[in-house]
Amino acid sequence: MDDARTLARDWWPTAAGVVAGALAFGAVVAATAVRQRDEAGDVAAFVDSLAASFGPDAGRVLAELADWLEPDPTQVVAWFAYASHRVPLELDAEAFGNTAHRTVDVQSLSVWDGALAYAPPVALFAAGAAVVVLASVRRPSRAWQPGLGVAAGYVATALLALRVAGYERSLGVAELTIAPDPVTVALHTAAYALVFGLGGAVVVALARVQLAGRSDVRDE
Repeated sequence: MDDARTLARDWWPTAAGVVAGALAFGAVVAATAVRQRDEAGDVAAFVDSLAASFGPDAGRVLAELADWLEPDPTQVVAWFAYASHRVPLELDAEAFGNTAHRTVDVQSLSVWDGALAYAPPVALFAAGAAVVVLASVRRPSRAWQPGLGVAAGYVATALLALRVAGYERSLGVAELTIAPDPVTVALHTAAYALVFGLGGAVVVALARVQLAGRSDVRDE
């Protein structure tokens, strides 16, 4: 029984961090859906903006195919959410045996809302801070445990959400796929989660130590 309690006590901060990380990514997607609801609803405008980034020649062809290419609004929201982590879209096209690849920075498109760049840092910092408080982590040296849990949950959820972000259209002789690169998603979301999620956990753990020290001084 004691061993079970010790195990639960040791792993509780990590497990709570994983859940908090998953919720943090969900919060980023939710904030993106609210902030970009007009752009996600008007997918034709998104395709037009995407086409403009290709230049006058290829962009004109893409714009003419806008009705055929229209992605689902859920996919557009996912693309914006990944873009808030500086993850570009990878476009692969094939027509009549010819292939082409293009990387598109969504943040450079006219429909991009710069405020979305703040969503991941805020959500991750809040997640790291919340887990430290809920798990009663009182030493900064132990803050890495919930912090890494937040990072793991965040990255895992971001990778799972790629199933929604994948886009593919085929017209027999032509095919187009659009999706973020999984490796880039893993690296970028991990970097954000470690800096802001783990950072939030450490900052709040340090603050709790400071507050506890001041409380002890007042009690004396």
